[in-house]
Amino acid sequence: SAMPILWPQLLAGPLHVAVLAHPCFPWSALGIVHVGQRVTRHRALPDDAALDLSVHTTEAVPARRGAQFGLVTQAHIGGECVWHSTMHILVPGAEVHGEPAARRTVVPLSRPREEQVVAVPEDIGRRYRRVSGDVNPIHLHRWTARPFGFERAIAHGTWTLARALGTG
Repeated sequence: SAMPILWPQLLAGPLHVAVLAHPCFPWSALGIVHVGQRVTRHRALPDDAALDLSVHTTEAVPARRGAQFGLVTQAHIGGECVWHSTMHILVPGAEVHGEPAARRTVVPLSRPREEQVVAVPEDIGRRYRRVSGDVNPIHLHRWTARPFGFERAIAHGTWTLARALGTG
């Protein structure tokens, strides 16, 4: 069978943390916000595939509420890039020079044929942390999210995307 489309993203979690916690990284990883993601799977990946993973960042650009950069992850099998992802990350309040981040065009969708209400447990950030290694306080508790401007803990963007892809 094939591995879920976001599985390489989870496997790369320790690499993401290493990049964001590296002394050369210009901001604290605490409080950054995953605001978007683009994933490309070039072919189905067997669930037992041995992936070579790499992670790097793109140059930060000004954004509406701070600075935005890309956290790029690639998965290779035998030298062939089989999967690629760019997470768009907002650093609230950060100032950088350059051209502003491109505004995404929102394409209106036709009315869905089916709707589903998803109950997201209050502890989803803590549960997601156990599998992803993501310890960003905005995902963990109401009291750790508030200093970063959130009324309550928010679900991680990758969890949200995975949940949406797995629905229906």
